[in-house]
Amino acid sequence: MQNIRVNNKIFRSIADAAAFLHIPRITLSHKMHDKQAITYKDLLIEKIQDTPKKKHRNTGQKRAAIPVIVDDVAYNSCSEAERALNLPLCTISKALRCGQKHCCGHDIEPVYPSQITPTEKKVPVLCVTTGVLYESIKEAAKVADVDNWTMSKKMEASGAFIDSKGNVYKRMSPMVTKNKYANTGNTVKHKRVYSPRSVKLCEPAPTIPLVAPKPEVPQIVKDAINDKIIQLLKEKGVYDDVINLLKYGGFTSVNFNPEK
Repeated sequence: MQNIRVNNKIFRSIADAAAFLHIPRITLSHKMHDKQAITYKDLLIEKIQDTPKKKHRNTGQKRAAIPVIVDDVAYNSCSEAERALNLPLCTISKALRCGQKHCCGHDIEPVYPSQITPTEKKVPVLCVTTGVLYESIKEAAKVADVDNWTMSKKMEASGAFIDSKGNVYKRMSPMVTKNKYANTGNTVKHKRVYSPRSVKLCEPAPTIPLVAPKPEVPQIVKDAINDKIIQLLKEKGVYDDVINLLKYGGFTSVNFNPEK
């Protein structure tokens, strides 16, 4: 976008400058075509370059290594200790964030506890079979292909959970609850199969009119009422006047509104 300076005022576009000068934008654009500066009514109008914003480059800096002590042996980082002990990647770092002091049969301790960002409100789960430590029950339940609440209750009541592949899972901290769950085994006996539910729509209720419909008046009754009206008009001596008014106005019938 081209910036325009009018004397000491700077505008973000030609349209803004033209509005300030009270001239059409196309007029100002035509005057400044292929020109760096012009004068208009003793005003200096010139084009200036907008200073481009500096883009932040991704330097690709890696996260600082966390020194750790495993079985009284110091390592420069968790990954170094995991490679030395042939443990799965991030096993020790996850255990430290979960506040654990033991991992896969090893005593672990951070050299600088301030470097550890604790994981809040997550219960770590250790897969004894594979040695992988999961940060939460939800993460472990996805791998075990089971509902996380079912897995949580079975690990609490039975002490462990065994998935369909035979992998054994144990939670690293007990469930905080006052409820007592029955021990129904450490496996899922009947896996729930998802099936879509069909929703039956209710038929709309019949519309009940607020006012009862008027009964149809027979034609013979209508003719009798018409004759009675003519008789009343003749008795009052206004029949001829009413007929003349109807003819003058071009009416063929008269509507009576009993509410008025």
